[in-house]
Amino acid sequence: MTNDADLTSIRETLRGYIAELLYCEPNEFGAEDAFSEIGIDSVTSVELMDNINNKYGLQERAEVVHDSTTLEKLAEFVAEKLADSRTALR
Repeated sequence: MTNDADLTSIRETLRGYIAELLYCEPNEFGAEDAFSEIGIDSVTSVELMDNINNKYGLQERAEVVHDSTTLEKLAEFVAEKLADSRTALR
């Protein structure tokens, strides 16, 4: 389980990655906007997941982006994975 501060931090980090990949400003899309509607495709999914894996030490596949469908859901997924890894280390 993650706290709100962790989730907010993850969400804003991911928002920055997405904005960079889409060549837009972070405030140009919402946390609940569908990735397919803001321009995330298979190529940007791979790039986004590479950024996420590098930042957080994960080894997830790009399909996670497609399955998550929104920034909010993707941030929740990453937060859960990080919480799981912290729990496993205890």
